[in-house]
Formats: sequence, structure tokens, C-alpha cells
Amino acid sequence: MTTSSMSRAPRDVLTQLLADVSAGRWDQLHELYADNTVVRHPFARDVSRLLEGRDALRHHFAHFAQSGRSLRARDVVLHDTADPEVVVAEFVYDGTGPGPDDHFEMAACFVWRVRDGLVTHANDYLDQPRPTSGDGPSPQS
Repeated sequence: MTTSSMSRAPRDVLTQLLADVSAGRWDQLHELYADNTVVRHPFARDVSRLLEGRDALRHHFAHFAQSGRSLRARDVVLHDTADPEVVVAEFVYDGTGPGPDDHFEMAACFVWRVRDGLVTHANDYLDQPRPTSGDGPSPQS
């Protein structure tokens, strides 16, 4: 994340997150979010259902980094909206872990508001992980 957040368009911020997640770069992801960000995972059944503030995101990403799982985004389709601060992404996460033979996929749709290069509001709709054989399409970053 070397580009100044002030110059980043919403689709660039979302693309950066997906690239960093796919590369396993969890330690700086929270920097893509505003200090007072609000992130909702409406389908979650745990504390990640509502994350408020950049510090909550830092803890969320650190917890995932320690989980033994990895994610790679593929089939990414970005949609601009009539609101220049809002971007929508549809994609699939190919996942592995925590065991070496554990493979899964999750369909996802993210609806984000990005202001001044930082995520201020996010609704991340993630399907439940579905086991796969690991022989599916090769993930894209």
C-alpha cells in the first residue's frame, strides 16, 4: 500500500484489499479504512457481524491471519454506481486451511462507500464456506 489514500478511487481501494487478502498481507489492511469506519457482515454469526472503527478491523484481520486459513479472490467484477463514493464488487474467495487438505469457496458481494481514499462504510455479504476438492479453477490475485 504505497499510494497515498487521498488519491485512490473507490474501485482502487477495493481492488487493493482483494490483492492484499489474496497475497496474505493482513497486517496493513486496516489502513484502507477510516478511523470511524463501520463494517457490517450481515450473514456473520459472530462478533464480526458489526465492526466499528479501524482498531476493530485491525483485530479482525489479525485474528484471521492467525487462523491458518488463506483466501484468494477470483472472478472479480466491479460495478461503479451513480454515487461516485460507492463501489460494488462481486467475486468468489477460494480458501484453504486450517488443515492442509481443507479447501473451500465463498461467494461474496461487497458494497463500499469510500471517501478521501478510505472506506467509511462497508457491507460485506459473504456466503457460508462450501467445501471443494481444491482442484477448481486456479485463483487470481
